Amino acid sequence: MKHSLGQKIRKIREIKGLSQQYVARKLRISQEYYSYLENKKKEIPEEYLGKLAGLFDVSIDFIKNFDLNDIITNTMTLTGQQDIKIEADFFMAQKRTLLAYLETISFLKEKIIYLETQMQACHEAILMQENTGNVGNIKM
Repeated sequence: MKHSLGQKIRKIREIKGLSQQYVARKLRISQEYYSYLENKKKEIPEEYLGKLAGLFDVSIDFIKNFDLNDIITNTMTLTGQQDIKIEADFFMAQKRTLLAYLETISFLKEKIIYLETQMQACHEAILMQENTGNVGNIKM
């Protein structure tokens, strides 16, 4: 049995977990008209087909050749693309976090060196004051 383009779009939308109302809003059409597009047996205008492909993150050819009978493969293809993008985004976020930690560590090392230098200068000033007997007149 050959499935209509509307049936294919409906199944892709359902696999993606999107509502008719959400897709209609993205297409800037009413939910009723979008429902009509999914349920009619005629062709869907190219204008909407291109927008749907973009929204579903697939090609127009993928939609046209979508096989409702091979739903397992189609589901893996549709969700697999999202998983790869999510993993890449997660990896990049971790990389940015790691770089931020390294910058913080570098900054803190510089601060520690500065504070150690200040402490050494204070210690030397105290020793000089003790040697001269002016312990009460220490200036830092």
